[in-house]
Amino acid sequence: MRHFIPALFVICIATVACVCVCARADTAPLPVAIADVVSFHGQLRYHAHPADDASATVTGTLVVNSDTWSLEERSARVYVFASNQQSWMRTGSQTVVFDDPLNVDAIANTWAVLLATAAGTSPVRDAGGTSWTTGEGSRIYLNGGLTDAIGAVDTRTGADTSFAFDQWVTVNGVRLPQSIVHMRSGVAIASFAVDDYQVDWETSGAQTSAHAVSTQKYTQLLPAPVTATPAPSSWPLFAVLVAALIVALGVVAWTRRDALIEHVSRRLADDPRAWRREGVNIFVSPEGVLFFEGRPYRVGAAFYNRTAVVQSSALFIRVSAPGESRVIVLARKSRLRARPPVARRSTAGFTLIEALAASAVFATVVVAAVFPTLLVLAHADRLAAQRELALQVATNALADEQAVLAYGFSIKDESKITTVDGMTVSESLTPAGVASLHNLAIEVADASGNTLARVVTQIGPPVPTPGGPSPSPSGR
Repeated sequence: MRHFIPALFVICIATVACVCVCARADTAPLPVAIADVVSFHGQLRYHAHPADDASATVTGTLVVNSDTWSLEERSARVYVFASNQQSWMRTGSQTVVFDDPLNVDAIANTWAVLLATAAGTSPVRDAGGTSWTTGEGSRIYLNGGLTDAIGAVDTRTGADTSFAFDQWVTVNGVRLPQSIVHMRSGVAIASFAVDDYQVDWETSGAQTSAHAVSTQKYTQLLPAPVTATPAPSSWPLFAVLVAALIVALGVVAWTRRDALIEHVSRRLADDPRAWRREGVNIFVSPEGVLFFEGRPYRVGAAFYNRTAVVQSSALFIRVSAPGESRVIVLARKSRLRARPPVARRSTAGFTLIEALAASAVFATVVVAAVFPTLLVLAHADRLAAQRELALQVATNALADEQAVLAYGFSIKDESKITTVDGMTVSESLTPAGVASLHNLAIEVADASGNTLARVVTQIGPPVPTPGGPSPSPSGR
């Protein structure tokens, strides 16, 4: 009874300390930039335009309530409506439904989407300490001072969509960017500039007046940071119970230390090695080496010329001798080590014949499969280049013939063969079966006679040269 009150006092102190530590860990403050995002409830109106076209005006309205949100953006080209229930956009007479507003390039102010999707949530701090991930899968990156967001990434899709924000202003207590850049795979695809903002906070009775302040600078006061409110977890209570149990066991062990020491001493007083043999008489060599079960044990020259009595257990041997007051206890050596090692097939490695056979098989595969494949690929590349050159030669010859036969009074059917870069170019002009039409065929072959390229076209009657006499009726 005299040890119960100190033990109870120590347990109470440990419990209170654990509860304080857990409570302190649960109230880590959020950065100012993240607090702005999760605490916004109200209405946001803005006017924006593409950075490269100031005449294309975009007007938007964001409404965020405690359980719903909606965003509307209108421009001369598209109308976009996004909400937590259904999202769609209309371009002309076509309407398209989408589910991820951050993956839609038509939305100019993506920061408004982040305000809507992250409002009222509990963002989780990432391992790096400079980014926070919301429950909707949006990862927001902060600057070095954790005062403004410099970018965001949509982690829900594999489209690698990211955004960059700059030129921050404070409007009615809310930090808002005036420069927004859309990026895909790290490449900028669109850039927007916001001309002005209007912010109305949601109140119980009525909304506050709008503050259309588009030129406020960062020197204004920032909103007070709020604290994260994560969902309650049972782990802190479990940690408190475990800590209390450990402290209680420590207190009990300390108060009953005398009884524990006495119990351990009684256990150690008995020999735990459990000698199972009465004894074996073994001769010790002059060097003081004793051989037991084929393994040498060095026991000393004091046992020489005496019959040593050896007792053994599973882990030790006990050596004594008549007339010798000293008893030696040694660790028992394993009998498996006395056996000569047997080389198994799995550990012996490959023989010389097997290594030579494997090398021959490998060389055969390389010579019979890999090397011919490389030759075929090299020949294919050369043939493709030759065919491309032949096609260029045939195209040039076709253009030359069309230019020559374009003017004049008649076209004469004939064939001719020329040589260009070691290739034979055959040109033939034949009647087409229709009056005043002729077939012009050009064929390019290599030195072996293989056709590399062939182009065919039809040409009509020639026209007189500019400023020349008109053809006679008989010549048409």
